[in-house]
Amino acid sequence: MILMSRFSRAAAIVDGLEASQRRRLESACRRIQKAQQAVLLNGAVYLEYCGRVCRGLCCRNLRVDEIVSLYDFILVLASAPQMADLIAGCARAARGLHNADCVFLKDGRGPCLFPEDLKPERCIASFCFNTRLIRRELSCLRTSFTRLVLLVRWWSLLRLGRRCRVDSGGLSRLEG
Repeated sequence: MILMSRFSRAAAIVDGLEASQRRRLESACRRIQKAQQAVLLNGAVYLEYCGRVCRGLCCRNLRVDEIVSLYDFILVLASAPQMADLIAGCARAARGLHNADCVFLKDGRGPCLFPEDLKPERCIASFCFNTRLIRRELSCLRTSFTRLVLLVRWWSLLRLGRRCRVDSGGLSRLEG
């Protein structure tokens, strides 16, 4: 329920953008994709270990609503809109607060349905061991996601500001 609500909100945000905002969003998303590609390339040894030893343990027995954020959905909807129905179906299927496995695993087992360079931030940037060899790449990835979050929040404040007007007493009030 939480995931579907988050997904719907992300779709409304992306659909409600003006052309200039859409271009800025797409640029921010390309930076995230580039940063994810760097993590994938330079962190291949870590990811191979995750696949060989852990076998996707981090995708099991989790609270997916604590992992996948509104901004992860915005990233996917802006970068790969063809994924919308698939991701929405998975989000809709999430029941309760806890699922045994991530709802975004193909056939409930894997691989992940998100494209390689469009993973949710926590999925691509979280490891259960020291990642000093890709510290720079992970920092760039986190910075890129933070920029996306700030951009979307800024637009939200601008929309709110447009709905507000200053009355003759100098106080702001919301227009209906």
